[in-house]
Amino acid sequence: MNRKQFISRISGGAVLIALTSSSSFFINACSNTSNPVNSQGGVASLPVIQGTAGTNTITLAIGATSPLAAVNSVALIQNGSSRILVKRISDTSFLAVSAICTHAGCVITEYTISGAAYVCPCHGSQFHPDGTVLQGPASSGLTTYPTQFANGQLTVTIK
Repeated sequence: MNRKQFISRISGGAVLIALTSSSSFFINACSNTSNPVNSQGGVASLPVIQGTAGTNTITLAIGATSPLAAVNSVALIQNGSSRILVKRISDTSFLAVSAICTHAGCVITEYTISGAAYVCPCHGSQFHPDGTVLQGPASSGLTTYPTQFANGQLTVTIK
């Protein structure tokens, strides 16, 4: 091998190493490997409740056996294509937000064990129960929905 061939092969190898290193940076940029929630007690899957669709509403009964029976409980409400995250904040008040992550459109199905945040399973974005972003990569909050609670029925207005 002459000097020109040697330098050509070394240059090609250096470019390959550089490309491999930079591509792993971009691949890991949205990964959840350093998610601090995991060191703060972990995450759990949200209980899923089927709601009943009305005109621009979803309703569900909240009885003693409901996943939303206790204050500070959380659940994922589903009906058709609607996915709503709900947290009970008092005996008569609830917070409801969209379960669609604003980063990449994944359905949020997890929460911190403490109940302080919803966690997107795709890239680790975290949201306060009121929908504000606590940790990216999401940069905008979740859509909020008004709720009404009367006679054991929770109504979430979705439009």
